[in-house]
Amino acid sequence: MGTYTVHARKWDGGWELRIVGAGVTWAPDLAHAGPVARAFVGDPAARVEVVPTVGGEADRLILRARHRVDAADDARRRAADAVAEAVRALRGAGVDEKDTARLLGLSRARVRALAAEAPEREGPTVRKVRPSRGEPAHRAQADGGNGEAPEGASEAEVPRPRPAGPRSTTASDAASGAGSTDGRI
Repeated sequence: MGTYTVHARKWDGGWELRIVGAGVTWAPDLAHAGPVARAFVGDPAARVEVVPTVGGEADRLILRARHRVDAADDARRRAADAVAEAVRALRGAGVDEKDTARLLGLSRARVRALAAEAPEREGPTVRKVRPSRGEPAHRAQADGGNGEAPEGASEAEVPRPRPAGPRSTTASDAASGAGSTDGRI
């Protein structure tokens, strides 16, 4: 598999293709320049770099625009990497999907996708614990499972789950006994 540089110059009939080290041919448009060059050199697997030339001021403007697009693409990649890193860090710190989305200005679906792509990393372990009587079933604790504040944190800094309030019942629920789990109204 060879590598070829193709200088494509615009003319009335399409694009003249000067293939360095191979010769000259033409293509009706730039989309066909690569395949035509590969066919011309007789190597369908050849790597082809097409360098278009329109002429005059247009070439300078094209080059400037391409550099800026490349810089923007690079900035987008760096931003995406930073967001993915933040999602991993927040996930490791026990921040839920909804709050992570709010903090980063993303949709919950995007946070979920980034979290699924992220490799598991070493970090704080969050595990579900069996609740004691009267505690909500969705409680989670950091390593140790003792429900105490992490080292260096004051009691006020540790969020505590609020118990679920009583379920409201309507008059028809009360009459039928619905809304009560233990048979009492």
